[in-house]
Amino acid sequence: MILKIEQIGLSLEAEDELLNKLLKIGKTHYPKEFGGFLIGYYSEDNKHLHITNTILPKKYQASKYSFERSTQGIENELTEFYASNPRKIYIGEWHTHPDNSPVLVQ
Repeated sequence: MILKIEQIGLSLEAEDELLNKLLKIGKTHYPKEFGGFLIGYYSEDNKHLHITNTILPKKYQASKYSFERSTQGIENELTEFYASNPRKIYIGEWHTHPDNSPVLVQ
């Protein structure tokens, strides 16, 4: 999947395989919220972001309405990503909102 924002010349890419993996992980933890870290890289001109991987937290607290993760144990996994591809970095995080209605914000 590639999402382009033509007006400002930016794009975001994530493989369907990764998106399906995130969906499967979220379903596994249902009905509680769950999430993880996003790993990827930017293009040379910083206008294209490619999200390639997720790292799941080792420790977390979750309920139907909240998710708090720990960074404990994540440093080793991040180091492995950096070693295998120095361009890959921490991009951000994701988490689910089970049973909430989707809302389009404009």
